[in-house]
Amino acid sequence: MTIQGYPYYQQEEKELLDFLNCRHYNYKSGGEKEIADIEFLNQYNKELDEAEAQIDAGDYLTHDEVKKFFFLWHNKTKSVFLSYMCFLYFS
Repeated sequence: MTIQGYPYYQQEEKELLDFLNCRHYNYKSGGEKEIADIEFLNQYNKELDEAEAQIDAGDYLTHDEVKKFFFLWHNKTKSVFLSYMCFLYFS
């Protein structure tokens, strides 16, 4: 996976490098004038084209559908959690 970050402040850059170093991630650091990775840009553009094709085909969820899905999911998980807690309490 490739992630490109452009911190605005020196402190942000320091925190990002500390995070990457402490988790032993491999990374390369470049200057502001470095040309973006062509492979990354090609993959990014491909994913955008695929997403737009899905939307054009009608394969998407509306905002209201997503809200309803998470409302139902939240209520379902809450009832499972409460049942589990009752089971632990009365066991």
